[in-house]
Amino acid sequence: MHKLPSTIAAELRAYLKRARLTQQMLEKRSGIAQPQISRICRGQFERITPTVVKLCRIANISLTGQRRGPSRQLSALINGIVAGSRHRERLVVKLLKTAASLTLPTPKRKQRFG
Repeated sequence: MHKLPSTIAAELRAYLKRARLTQQMLEKRSGIAQPQISRICRGQFERITPTVVKLCRIANISLTGQRRGPSRQLSALINGIVAGSRHRERLVVKLLKTAASLTLPTPKRKQRFG
């Protein structure tokens, strides 16, 4: 069962505020017209359309109330950090590549004697 439009709208507005995005910035990021974003942010929709789904994916909003996995959470955090800045985007990519290249020591297991 999907969330109510009013709940989705409230979560989308909260995402915009948290990510410090305007509806115009979200328009550029998503390719969805600003008036359509405005309508969805006000909860003025009856069905879950592909447009609503796309905005929810960008904002890491679950349509069913179930939590998303870590990769979705990481993606939402990166989107919030980047917030439309190409420079920030390059820095985050560089950070992730550096982190991926690190090799962490594997913890030694304690031997059990019995």
